[in-house]
Amino acid sequence: MDLCNSQESAVTNGHLKFKGEAVEDSMITFTPLSPTVGPSTDANISKGSYSISQESGPVVGMIRVEITAYQKTGEKIEAGTPNPRRYDCG
Repeated sequence: MDLCNSQESAVTNGHLKFKGEAVEDSMITFTPLSPTVGPSTDANISKGSYSISQESGPVVGMIRVEITAYQKTGEKIEAGTPNPRRYDCG
């Protein structure tokens, strides 16, 4: 079977920790890398765990895994004034 051109998807699950603590309220994304073709797949991480069924799972092959997480610091950052030119498409 040619895994790089397969549209077969896989059951995917796991548990993530950072500095010994379960990763909270985050996102994991699986993106095919060339020559693998197929859609990107993502899942929410809750209490350090995620699970994706085979029907929704990432395609089998070369995959990039990206985890997006935020850590509360207790610091507040003051919002600045928006730059109107940044959104001017004309």
